[in-house]
Amino acid sequence: MTQGEYPYPPDEFDAVDPSAGPRGVHRRPRSRWSTVWPFLVALLVSAGLGLAVVALVWDDRAPGTGTGVAAPGATEPAPTEPAPAEPPATEAPATEAPAAEPPATEEPAPVQTPAPLPEPDLGTPVTVFNSTSISGLAAEAADQLSDAGWSEVDSGNYPGGTLPSSTVFYGTAELEVSARAVADVLGIAAVELAESDATAGIEVVLERDFAG
Repeated sequence: MTQGEYPYPPDEFDAVDPSAGPRGVHRRPRSRWSTVWPFLVALLVSAGLGLAVVALVWDDRAPGTGTGVAAPGATEPAPTEPAPAEPPATEAPATEAPAAEPPATEEPAPVQTPAPLPEPDLGTPVTVFNSTSISGLAAEAADQLSDAGWSEVDSGNYPGGTLPSSTVFYGTAELEVSARAVADVLGIAAVELAESDATAGIEVVLERDFAG
């Protein structure tokens, strides 16, 4: 488009001072604040970002966040010392059992020698009585005693009644041994102490059991 084709009518802006330099589009002069505020905004944004980063780091270091960093002023728990290991148990040395003492040998009990039995007195007077009707029964028994060593033997008929069995009577306790010796020679089982019937020593009463 040429100058002659400008469609708008001339205005005040078309009147140019010949002494002035070249002129462009008219603009309002910029103030000092308009040139400074962008820097202030940038500075504030940077400060806000810095505070946000510090807050994040502070939260990470706060207790309970799992970072293991203690918050300022927080006292860390004292580390627990491991319990001292117990020394291994040492077995007590085995003590040898004392040797078994040999069993005490009991001393044999002294052998008591039985007191010797008193010997029958073969000189004791012996009277043999026949209490049966068999003739010569008392004399036969007297001969047996004499043959056995008895020195004073006599015979006769028994004046008393009949006895249950043949019996040897002796008058005192000292004559018991001799009376039993007479009974052994004649095979008589009954031996009795009878002072009234045998005052003279030993008396033998023969009944029918002796003859049988």
